[in-house]
Amino acid sequence: MQKISIIITFFIVFILVLSCTRDSAPEITCEGAASYDTNIKPIIDTNCSYSNCHDGTETGVFLDYAGIETYVNSNPGKFEDRVVNAADMPPSYALGPKMLAQDELDLIICWIEEDYPEN
Repeated sequence: MQKISIIITFFIVFILVLSCTRDSAPEITCEGAASYDTNIKPIIDTNCSYSNCHDGTETGVFLDYAGIETYVNSNPGKFEDRVVNAADMPPSYALGPKMLAQDELDLIICWIEEDYPEN
């Protein structure tokens, strides 16, 4: 009876391990997928550039491409670190959405990978 319990336990663990290793994030195809004017500005307007945040009253002015370009060039890697890696933007105290939707995040990742194109 103990051998059967060991075999069943091993089998269950084996199945669980196999099922976890097949999980993977979907690949994002970015080539030409995102530009500031077409895709990113609406995301920034909704999630970042509202009162007391990136509208100039706090840190970084994200009201237009020139403002975000200045921020990105002055703080290399910080935009990606905060938005993509740490995923703490928008912050939990934001007046609007508290997190980006996956499709918004995918567009931002593409925009970053394509070196922040304006249009």
